Amino acid sequence: MPGHDTISPRSRREADAAPAPERPGGAAPEAVDSGSLLRAISDSSDDVIYAKDRAGRLRFANPATLALIGKPLEAALGKTDAELLDDAEAARRVMENDRRIMETGATEELLEEVPLPDGTRRLWLSQKRPWRDASGRIVGLFGISRDVTARKQDEEALRESEARYRSLFANMTEGFTLGETILDERGVPVDFRLLEVNEAFERQSGLSRERALAGTIREVLPQIEQSWIDTYGRVALTGQPVRFRMYNRDLDRHFNVSCYCPSPGRFAVLFSDETERVRAEEALREADRRKDHFLGVLSHELRNPLAPIRNSVFLLRRAPPGGEQSRRAVDVIGRQVEHLTRLVDDLLDVSRIVHGKVSLRRERLDLVEVARRSAEDLRAVFEERGLALEVRLPAEPLWMHADPTRLAQLVGNLLQNAAKFTPAGGRVGLTVTGGAQQAALAVSDTGVGIAPELLGRVFEPFVQAEEALAQGRAGLGLGLALVKGLAELHGGTASASSEGPGRGSTFRVELPLEPPGEAGARSREASQVRALLGRRVLVVDDNVDAAESLAELLVLFGHQVEVAFDGPSAIEKARARPPEAVLCDLGLPGMSGYEVARALRRECGDRTRLIALSGYAQPGDLQRSAEAGFDAHLSKPADPADIERLLA
Repeated sequence: MPGHDTISPRSRREADAAPAPERPGGAAPEAVDSGSLLRAISDSSDDVIYAKDRAGRLRFANPATLALIGKPLEAALGKTDAELLDDAEAARRVMENDRRIMETGATEELLEEVPLPDGTRRLWLSQKRPWRDASGRIVGLFGISRDVTARKQDEEALRESEARYRSLFANMTEGFTLGETILDERGVPVDFRLLEVNEAFERQSGLSRERALAGTIREVLPQIEQSWIDTYGRVALTGQPVRFRMYNRDLDRHFNVSCYCPSPGRFAVLFSDETERVRAEEALREADRRKDHFLGVLSHELRNPLAPIRNSVFLLRRAPPGGEQSRRAVDVIGRQVEHLTRLVDDLLDVSRIVHGKVSLRRERLDLVEVARRSAEDLRAVFEERGLALEVRLPAEPLWMHADPTRLAQLVGNLLQNAAKFTPAGGRVGLTVTGGAQQAALAVSDTGVGIAPELLGRVFEPFVQAEEALAQGRAGLGLGLALVKGLAELHGGTASASSEGPGRGSTFRVELPLEPPGEAGARSREASQVRALLGRRVLVVDDNVDAAESLAELLVLFGHQVEVAFDGPSAIEKARARPPEAVLCDLGLPGMSGYEVARALRRECGDRTRLIALSGYAQPGDLQRSAEAGFDAHLSKPADPADIERLLA
């Protein structure tokens, strides 16, 4: 590597042996020979020190240089890097650098990769400058190279670590900030300054990085509470970490906060937004509270009709048959059974709607007529409660494809809800209007109104039950939930409005109308059902009371009825006298109702109408009964009108 053609081992030895000149006056020599001194320095240095001539031949080399090239001085002097280095590519790069420096005359500091003799790759920081003779002509270069491999590896590792930190810092979902506390002359925390924040901090706190780092926290947030300064200052001064939950009123968010001390006087804060989790927990607690309340209301509502039923049964057992007391007892039982049936139906309907298991039986109908009939059916209820019912309907029909039973249920629920929450002397209005594509049905009242905090939840199940109980009114709070569910099943919407407690309310349902041009394409379905009398009907039920009471009802309708209390006897009776219709309970002991249906299908074929009776009426139950061969499925207690319709 480096060297100069005027420097040789012999001249160096002669120079070292020459006596030092004496100082005037015969004083002892104090000066040290510069050549010897420089040689001693270069020999003891771990740096590679060298000199090269203009042709790139090595003219001077210290021991570190010789160690790098792995050759003795005699074998190295006068050789170029191409001759001295095993790695030809490394030699080429070094010689290109040297030529550039000697051509430009500029001193350079550069990184060069030159391997050791064993092939280990090493990185060198080289400082090279032109070597000039007495006339200033460039005759070569001097160089000093230092092994910086370890340092560069450390720097690279540090850069990678910092890059990973920055990536983590930028992408972590938790907010993070680093700050330093500011003390007064007594050493008490009075303020703090944020030094760094990540993107999550900006998102969750609402403070941009520029604003957060613009000054002290009191300058950035003048309204900050002293408790924050005290908490972070205590961590910075004591080194004791803290963890707590807090609610930020300004942001309306909940945070989980951890604070620790990374170095004296500083604090680091890691926080996560747990608002959604807190709100979900609150919603679960509220749902659980409403569920418990609902169960209490349900118990109350079920016990209410049971008491008059029990009393009426007691009277019937003791009162003369056909007397006034017996007649009133029968009327009471009938009314209370209808009430119980409605309660159970509402519960099942809400469950089916929530789980998407309601199938609509659509037909072409007139919404105006449905609204008129529903209002007339309930007019007696309004009169009994001292309420004025005002009905405003268009003169022209509003045709749509909807389930008539469900649509009547929707209108009836709205009207009954208004009647329940309107005091005597109040008014309830039913209005129907039509547009090009939609019809709107609105029920307004002058009743108790709706508090703003309940307005958004009024269509949720059981919400109205709490309000009803507080006002001394009965009910499960399912009516409006059914209204919303049924409206959405028909492709419509339901909404509520109120100016507040005591100022009445309005419930509005919007439903799609029949597209123009379809009126003539569809024929009206028959609206009247003809009851056929004189049918041979077989009733199958292991509950004797249920079987005999149903048989008496069918006889009253004019049918010829036989009764069987189990599956085998039902099949025997069917063989002896094939029935035209069979009403069969599914939960028979031994031979189930499904097995009876399959057997009767084999015996009677399709000429016998099979009707299932069961306390189970979910879609899966209906499918199973249909697969067994039943033509229809009625849930207990069955409405006599439904039975008569199916026998038609």
